[in-house]
Amino acid sequence: MLKKIGVVLFAFGIFFFFIGGGVWVPLVIGIIPAIISLILGYILPKDKQIVFHRHNDILELHGAFFDKPHRIPFNDVPAFFAPNGTAGLFHWTLKVKRSFKPLSIKDYFPIDLDIFMEGGWQAWSYWVWYMDRNRPLPPGDAMDEFREADFQRRKAEGFPPPLYKSRIPTPEATTAQQIERERYWRDEEYLV
Repeated sequence: MLKKIGVVLFAFGIFFFFIGGGVWVPLVIGIIPAIISLILGYILPKDKQIVFHRHNDILELHGAFFDKPHRIPFNDVPAFFAPNGTAGLFHWTLKVKRSFKPLSIKDYFPIDLDIFMEGGWQAWSYWVWYMDRNRPLPPGDAMDEFREADFQRRKAEGFPPPLYKSRIPTPEATTAQQIERERYWRDEEYLV
């Protein structure tokens, strides 16, 4: 994005130069901001991902600008929903505090969700479902090859109860697995 803005500003500066704006007007309005934008576009980190590490219960948020990624234990993640944008009553953003330094705007990194009120809690419940090692893996083709191994691991551990409460039921992949797990705990006991 910054590279595109830099190219547009550069073209804008050249345009002012050719229509007779002198040398200073194109430099100040277009070329200097274009150079700054292009430099930032090439040197700022590009790989900005939110990573949910289920195996070690860590949420990894990328740092702002040149900060290193922030790794937060998932059970310490203070997440809340706040209004966002012009239609703040209808578009909400999930915000996660990235660090425990003195409060500043930079300490909050928004995880954007296009949600309508209650839908955001369902999305957060899905992430909680994924991060809870004591629950089965959530639905989705990408996780199908790991379901059996995950079930056997939880079975060997004695099906410990869920770590976090949720707003959505978390069934096992098969009915037989569901029946076996329900001898230890049922979803209804851990719903919010």
